[in-house]
Amino acid sequence: MEKSKRSWVAVLFGLSLLLAGVGAFWFSAGSMLSDYFNSADWEQVPAEILEIELATKKGSDSTTYSVQGRYQYYVNGAQYTSSRISLSRGSDNLSDYWQELYQRLYRDRVENRSVALVNPSDPSQALLDRTLRWSSVMFGLIFLMLFGGFGGVVAWYAWRGKADDERNRQNTSQGVYSQEKSGYKIVLWIGAVVLVIGLAVSFLALPEELPQGHYKVLLVLVFPLAGFWLLFMGWKQRAQYFKFGATPLFLDPNNPVVGGQFGAWFELSFSDLSTATQRVPEFTASLTCTKRYRSNDKTRSSIIWQETVPVYAQQTLKGIKVLVKFDIPSSCKPSKEWDASHSIEWELSVQANFDAQGMGDIERTWDVFVNKLEPHAQPSVSNLAIPQNFVDQVQSDLAQQSSESALNQIQLSQSDRYLEVLSAPARHLNMSLFLLAFGLVFLAAGVFTVSQNWWPGYVFILFGVGMSLGAIYSIGSGINSKIDKAARLIHTQYSFFGWIFSKKECAIFNAEQFSIKRTMSSQSDKKRTEYFDVLINYNGKKVKIAKSIKGKRAAQFLLDEITGDLF
Repeated sequence: MEKSKRSWVAVLFGLSLLLAGVGAFWFSAGSMLSDYFNSADWEQVPAEILEIELATKKGSDSTTYSVQGRYQYYVNGAQYTSSRISLSRGSDNLSDYWQELYQRLYRDRVENRSVALVNPSDPSQALLDRTLRWSSVMFGLIFLMLFGGFGGVVAWYAWRGKADDERNRQNTSQGVYSQEKSGYKIVLWIGAVVLVIGLAVSFLALPEELPQGHYKVLLVLVFPLAGFWLLFMGWKQRAQYFKFGATPLFLDPNNPVVGGQFGAWFELSFSDLSTATQRVPEFTASLTCTKRYRSNDKTRSSIIWQETVPVYAQQTLKGIKVLVKFDIPSSCKPSKEWDASHSIEWELSVQANFDAQGMGDIERTWDVFVNKLEPHAQPSVSNLAIPQNFVDQVQSDLAQQSSESALNQIQLSQSDRYLEVLSAPARHLNMSLFLLAFGLVFLAAGVFTVSQNWWPGYVFILFGVGMSLGAIYSIGSGINSKIDKAARLIHTQYSFFGWIFSKKECAIFNAEQFSIKRTMSSQSDKKRTEYFDVLINYNGKKVKIAKSIKGKRAAQFLLDEITGDLF
């Protein structure tokens, strides 16, 4: 099946990293290992070193070394000349190998006891030193595993995990595979590669290097140990995945659209049917719309919209059937494959805790496709059979959570005539302190770089000062809005660490004057947190009467409380 443009880009990117890792390994260690084994039966013959020198190459921040020279030797009466000195090619500074080799060969030349290793089947091939440098091998392994391993995983995942685009566009006859289906395979694959290479290098290096007292070679054991650990983690993920079954996702409707409903269901199939007869745990589901974009050869992401809701789960003969339904706002963006700048991706994730059943946590994540609502078309509607009493209970629970969240953030006090709304300072202290620390780090970096006569430091200083001042203002600022219900006026005071620096008075005419506005959002891993202000529109200007309310539902509850008390 034809791969999408995005899949091809990912495949090519992964292959380029894989080739880069393999190339770096071959240049630093692979050719050395090949020549080392091929020269195992080469014969020693007397040699005369004609020229020998320690060549140095000085860079901007380091110096590399190599040994260059010429020597001659005789085989069966024929004279040969060679410039191949060592198994190593090029120059480096990984250890003192080149300096020590030069000193040894120089002494051999002075004492006239030089020996060359010669290929008996082709006497023109020879070298003076057959040392296998384990520092170069380990250096090459790092490149092979970091770049080659990561690139191989990216290419494999893009080819296999993203190949069937039609399935990811809701081929509901077979369902949509979860990301966890291939996740454990990636970990197992990386672990196997690291383990095999690490064991091979360890078996070669340890017997030869340890008797000579080169104990640094024990560092090579890090690779097989890391391989074992990755295999163990991958096997645990595999066991956890199969414990709950494959969980293909089926959509209802098959092609959800922006502005319509998104419904989906899947089944957990238990091998131990007695587990399914126990109490069904509570599930939660999140539907996320993410924008990914390229900037300066880097891929970044930001969550455009996210909603988390309880999930309806019912027991079946095989396990548990899980059903979920969302209303997608018309302001959201439909799915979009990568173009030159960005993509829009949708993802559904479901979590539950089965500790009571002795089975641990479950989390499943699926890539889903949300279409554009065509002109004159009707929004999609889900026909999933979710009982109305469950829907009503969910709405009641969400309303309760929203009211508790709003009242924990904003202080409301009222009498027959007045309603007071207090946005106290330092309500989000942890976030503000984090931003302050971040700003101070940028400020310090800017001061340091400016002291080193590097002009971008001024940009760091401006950014650090702006972020630090913003964090300090967030800590100290507060709003106290006193609503006079009889006079239909709002008296608002803005303060900074107790100092009132501004006062405003607005007349109240109708409920349409009031609104909420998102002012900030933060993203941590796959979770998005939004903050809102409550505003009143007066004389063409929007006046803030409550600020920094965490969560849209909490902000809407506060707005409803204010307008409900007034109208």
